[in-house]
Amino acid sequence: GVEHIFEATGDYLSAVFRVMPHANEPERMERNLAAMKDVKVVPLSEYLDKEKPQAKKVAFPDFGVSDFDIFENNLLEVMQFVFNHTTFDPNDPVDKAVLATYEPLGVVPGREYDPNNVAQIDGKRVREVAEHFAQQQLARAAEPDFQPNMMKLFKLKGEISEELLAFQSVLGPIGQPAVEAVYPPIPTADGRPMTATHDYIIKMTAAEMPPAKAFWSITLYDTDNGFFIPNEQKKYSVGLNGGMELDEDGGITIAIAAEKPEGIAEDNWLPIERSDIGIGPIMRIYAPDLEKLQNWKPPVAEQVN
Repeated sequence: GVEHIFEATGDYLSAVFRVMPHANEPERMERNLAAMKDVKVVPLSEYLDKEKPQAKKVAFPDFGVSDFDIFENNLLEVMQFVFNHTTFDPNDPVDKAVLATYEPLGVVPGREYDPNNVAQIDGKRVREVAEHFAQQQLARAAEPDFQPNMMKLFKLKGEISEELLAFQSVLGPIGQPAVEAVYPPIPTADGRPMTATHDYIIKMTAAEMPPAKAFWSITLYDTDNGFFIPNEQKKYSVGLNGGMELDEDGGITIAIAAEKPEGIAEDNWLPIERSDIGIGPIMRIYAPDLEKLQNWKPPVAEQVN
């Protein structure tokens, strides 16, 4: 009775079951939540009525608040942990390159981490390089010429280029292939990075709406850590689930602002706290119409003076 089998290359898995709760439709949301709670995760040994393998206690290394904390504080310790819980393919060029890079630093699969037996690296410098690379890659995501590459992300091992693997590591290593979802970032009209020192407006006409067969959303994050923007309203996204209000013509106007602008629907307001942090809205288009997506462009954010 097993219908789908996925071969894992690591000891730890994260399975995400995505369901549209429909928060604005209480009865439908109640049915969806009940269905979600009815999903059961059963170990394969139990499903096949076999003896359950013994669980092992594992001490995880510290991982800080963001990836950049790891680059600065304990990169080699974390990579030793990763190496010890990952299966590497000796014929895969990326796997071979990673192993060859870390071996001179004292990180080898199967070895116990010992800070006295690894290379001493300049963590602050490594962090600076990682942050610079991340900013560089995120800037590429807003370039029109790069948009076709967004369709090639989150594929199986060996089916994605090294260049896009590097970009994907910044965008977020876990995601869905384009046939299921795409995640276009929303650039600014003037090309400058967005910050919470300003307010912004995003507009789409009915003809410019995302080509989603299921639904779409726009979620606002801080660009340093990829976290939601804290606000009293606890409003982090605009969309079918987070709430949205279309205008009479089927378009939408969304405000990113410290105070709700006059004439903007409450559901279409993404609140921010006035500060100098970098912010970035990401659109998610679920079950996109891939043919229409070829000629569709994400909206731009206009700074409000």
